[in-house]
Amino acid sequence: MFKEETMGLIRIQRRTAKRLFEEGNEVFITPHKMRFSAQWNPPRSIAAVRSESKFDDIVNSFIYYRCNTETGKYPSFYIKRETLN
Repeated sequence: MFKEETMGLIRIQRRTAKRLFEEGNEVFITPHKMRFSAQWNPPRSIAAVRSESKFDDIVNSFIYYRCNTETGKYPSFYIKRETLN
């Protein structure tokens, strides 16, 4: 996977997002075809501190409700650049 950076956020793989989520970091999720400036479907922030749900449950719910042929059939995950340093 190539590195993609948008608005200070870096795209990461799902397993990296899961690991960072479980460590308590904030992870952003969006359907893969959506732009960050999309008014109707902006990137959602998920953080372990605020959530009692498991990462896989959150992602599966997101896919069911937000992902389709127009927005993208799978999610993309992003993290703030500062988190990786």
